[in-house]
Amino acid sequence: MWFYKTTMKRTSKRHIALLVGTLLLGPGPAARDAAAESYVWPLEESQNVSSGFCAYRDAHYHSGIDLSTGGVEGLAVRAADAGYVLRVSTDYWGYGKAVYIKMLDGRVAVYGHLSSFNEAITAFVEKEQYALRRYKTNLFPSPDELPVQRGEVIGYSGQTGYGPQHLHFEVRTADNFPLNPLALGVGYDDRIAPEFRGVLVRPLFAEKPNSRVAGGCEPSFYQAEKGPRPGRYVIQKPILADGAVGLAVDCDDPTGYKEYTLVPRTYLMTANNLRFFEIRHDSLDFATTRQIDLEYDFDWLARTGAKVQRLYRHSRNQLPWYHRDLGDGVLDPERASTAIVPGENNIVIIATDAVGNESTLEMTVVFNKAPQLAEVRLEAIRGQWHISGHAADSDNHITRFELRRITPTGEPGEVVWSMQDSVVNEDFSYITPGSFAGGEPLDLTVTDHWGATTNCRFCAPGGLQSDLDPERRDLAPVVGEFVPGGLILRAPDPESRPADDMVVMELQSVSRSPGPWAFFVGADDYLTFSEMNTTSSFVLAPDRSGLVGPADGPAEKTKGDVLRWPEDLIVFDGSEALVVYSKDGAARAEFNSGDVCDGTFIRIRPYNLPRDLSHRPSSMLYSFEPISVPFLQKVTVGISYAGLETSVDDLALYALRNDRKGWKYLSRDVDPAGRFMTAPVWSFGPYALVADTLPPQISDVVPDKGATTSLRRLEISCKITDDLSGIGSDQDIKILLDGEWLIAEYDPETLLCTTRPRSALELGQHTLEIFARDRVGREDHFVRNFTVIDPKK
Repeated sequence: MWFYKTTMKRTSKRHIALLVGTLLLGPGPAARDAAAESYVWPLEESQNVSSGFCAYRDAHYHSGIDLSTGGVEGLAVRAADAGYVLRVSTDYWGYGKAVYIKMLDGRVAVYGHLSSFNEAITAFVEKEQYALRRYKTNLFPSPDELPVQRGEVIGYSGQTGYGPQHLHFEVRTADNFPLNPLALGVGYDDRIAPEFRGVLVRPLFAEKPNSRVAGGCEPSFYQAEKGPRPGRYVIQKPILADGAVGLAVDCDDPTGYKEYTLVPRTYLMTANNLRFFEIRHDSLDFATTRQIDLEYDFDWLARTGAKVQRLYRHSRNQLPWYHRDLGDGVLDPERASTAIVPGENNIVIIATDAVGNESTLEMTVVFNKAPQLAEVRLEAIRGQWHISGHAADSDNHITRFELRRITPTGEPGEVVWSMQDSVVNEDFSYITPGSFAGGEPLDLTVTDHWGATTNCRFCAPGGLQSDLDPERRDLAPVVGEFVPGGLILRAPDPESRPADDMVVMELQSVSRSPGPWAFFVGADDYLTFSEMNTTSSFVLAPDRSGLVGPADGPAEKTKGDVLRWPEDLIVFDGSEALVVYSKDGAARAEFNSGDVCDGTFIRIRPYNLPRDLSHRPSSMLYSFEPISVPFLQKVTVGISYAGLETSVDDLALYALRNDRKGWKYLSRDVDPAGRFMTAPVWSFGPYALVADTLPPQISDVVPDKGATTSLRRLEISCKITDDLSGIGSDQDIKILLDGEWLIAEYDPETLLCTTRPRSALELGQHTLEIFARDRVGREDHFVRNFTVIDPKK
């Protein structure tokens, strides 16, 4: 603690100006503006918010709030303020039926997923739909065409577009920037503070290649526990770190309605009582909404399904809600002008919701370098076994030595000897009990005061060796991450040692050398090689701490251990365009420069067909990897249809669904020159070409066959189902009544299609025709007659 207090005295003065400046700045302009207005809540019957502003969506942020209607439709939707209808749109997807109102203050209120509009808006829209003979519209009335009064009913809630019965509500600035509606005084009654579940701590190799969390290269998640007072959470266990690390918080703001939660409006992180990093979710820019996967930890989401929000900013992240004067949130005691110090750091994260409810999470992050071991030997002297070597700890002191035997599977086994001691930087020599066979593999682990460990494997008797039986080695591939100008290689299992499972490494790259790369394997320093062939091997150092240099000649003739790199893994640093192919050349991914942030490793390989899969693919199923890397722009994936027995007219490119039982349609764009079918994607997964050979099915038609009715404007309905590609456009459905076109409203989720006659029907027989076409062009045509009768006869 003396070191922490002394360091704090030195650092506090240099931060006081920053802290005062931050306090004087106060809330941003969006926050000040938010408090100046109040609006009419859109639904009198419901305050049940089911999704909030800036909630995570695939490849974008949620730009408003969702209000649950309890599974019903038809609740009156009221205008937030007086103004006029700026825009009205209808679509089978997206917001469904939506109204945009330009309000008196210049802002725009948006209402989505309506079941219907009020009479004036309905008449305006239907006139245009009949004129265009299309359901889909995007209309901009003149300011005097559809005026709106404050609180006026502009439509009724529904489930058009995506999602169940609910209302989507937004408030945007005059220049189309969505604002947080709950921070604008709309009368939302929220008395529940945010809740913390824990924090993910990730080593940031891009900052420092030798960064560690809990002594390893992998991110670690720490569970939060409730503190002694409401709204207070703590992480009991000190978090050990070295180098540069970033925090990502798992925190939600419960709405009090069922299990629904919101994203907290603000996060403030303090380090040693100084403001260190701040996020304020007040406004959103559609131009940067794709960068959601730079704010959330996409790798952790792909691995676990959990969404954790980063409290540090990537250099490519241009999202608008970071307090720029407080820096990027990276925890690194060696940075200039940082509140982080070597040793203990008190980190507090404060989460606040839109109405000011607040919770805090406290933790201790200890920056501590792991001890170092060198020249370890086990020798028999005068009938006793002596273990000796050099132990050093630059910022702490060693407290424990432990010697274990290594099991035949390569895991640490029986503890042979342990010793409690206090060593800072000196040679050591101890007498150990037991007896050891020549060449027996052993493991010595040293632990410092904060719990950081370093271990060293060697053979008895003698010093460090590199001659473990190769028959007992697993040939697991290396995994890696990009750093500026280099790569970090590490074992795929964080619990295993790289030296014991890496045998041969071959780096396959683009057609020319990618330039200087740095390779790092478990050592404090890493080596840079300026020249590489497309297949290069590198020798592991005798002490198994890093790489010595390129291997001379074939791997089998190289003395010592060599790293193995999967031959189908491609290096892509993101700076140039690249096309990656599978081994058989039948699958490919096309990258442009800037499609990825930090570079990645690309692989395309065959994927085993799931057992319960519907519709066997016509092509091989390929796994495009990695799935844990988001793209800043869509990347084009493709699979060749050359040589397939199926007609290309029946094929489309599909993604394997998450349940591994069915397919999600992507595209049927054709590259005739290469005979590939392609699609743009935001992230990778398993893809295949699948043939759709069946047309859509029209069923459950109302009115029934031969029906008679007295209704002059009866509702006509049917179900339109398709077993694979589905309906792709409003122009794929057509309903004719006595040869006249009707407005066909279709819900792709419920598969229900409805319409009504444009005017009252005459008495007598009428002919109903329904046409449906799927995405590959297969059609179904249904004809039915019914009779309208006079109810008085």
